[in-house]
Amino acid sequence: MGEQHWSTQPPPVLLNPAYLPEGGWAPPPPPSSMPVVPTRYPMFWRTPAWSVWRPILAFIVGFGCFLLLQVLAMVVALAIDVATGRIVLKTYLDELSKGRFSVTPVFFLANNVALGLSIPVVMLISRWLFRQPGRHLASVIGRIRWRFMLGYAAAISLPWLVMTGLDLWWGRAELSVTTDTWLLLVGILLTTPFQAAGEEFLFRGGVMRTFASFVRRPAIGIPIGALVQALLFMAAHGAGDASLNAYYLFFGLVAAWLVWRTGGLEAAIAVHVVNNVTSELSMPFTDISHMFDRQEGAASLADLWPGMVCLVLAVGIAEVFVRRLRPAVVGPEQATRPVLEQAGPRPAL
Repeated sequence: MGEQHWSTQPPPVLLNPAYLPEGGWAPPPPPSSMPVVPTRYPMFWRTPAWSVWRPILAFIVGFGCFLLLQVLAMVVALAIDVATGRIVLKTYLDELSKGRFSVTPVFFLANNVALGLSIPVVMLISRWLFRQPGRHLASVIGRIRWRFMLGYAAAISLPWLVMTGLDLWWGRAELSVTTDTWLLLVGILLTTPFQAAGEEFLFRGGVMRTFASFVRRPAIGIPIGALVQALLFMAAHGAGDASLNAYYLFFGLVAAWLVWRTGGLEAAIAVHVVNNVTSELSMPFTDISHMFDRQEGAASLADLWPGMVCLVLAVGIAEVFVRRLRPAVVGPEQATRPVLEQAGPRPAL
């Protein structure tokens, strides 16, 4: 039997042929910045490319831009109101120093626009920090599902319109045409949907994904993201009244559930738009100078329970839409295609 010779050299490394282009060896591709397995909407930023600095920086940048936009809205509105003679600057600043803030139609509309600009801000954060196309903030399929959103908005409008009508009738509100009626009518229709969508992109899109991404497991990360965004949504309204804070918290949690259940922002945007537009129907015919008065005693649960009932009804209607239309609730497409192929074709509607 011949002598055996044992090599001291390590065995050859078997390289993946995919990494061997014609020019020779190439390093493996960077980790994917998109989910590689079927993923629910709130967890979209937890990808193989995730690093702890990304959500931290995203929150800092987003919060800074939010404050900057609010300040710019106030400055622009103040400049317009002074230039048009609506207010006297010295008198306004004196009132402001005493804690008395008077809302003008110009400020209200400027604030709506500033909140609406949260949409491009969050989309840029998604692109720059998480390397995902901003369109994937709309839904797990990377676009707004207009048929679903508009159909759902039409379905939920009736409860809010009934509630608003009963509130005006019971309250015997004194309505009258003012010099700002047409400005507010047109302004509400043009800017309130933009404002409502902006808040959904900011809180249910950016904030919920940011905090959900800190946890690898969706069963833990999604509830954490939903709760944190609801708390920040409540705090952003600056209410000193416990009933109002309870309502804002409930609204934020319902909107988060809609996003999770439907796989996108469309249903939450529809609820936000319908809620805000119907609540502002009387604004063009009333004095709005104290509309942002949210201190203790500004509201009670007796005033807010109809809105909460409408939110509960919106959840039920969303469940009907999901079961009938079966919108995609996980994504992205390249990660879900094998699952869909195994599941077979969907039944025709």
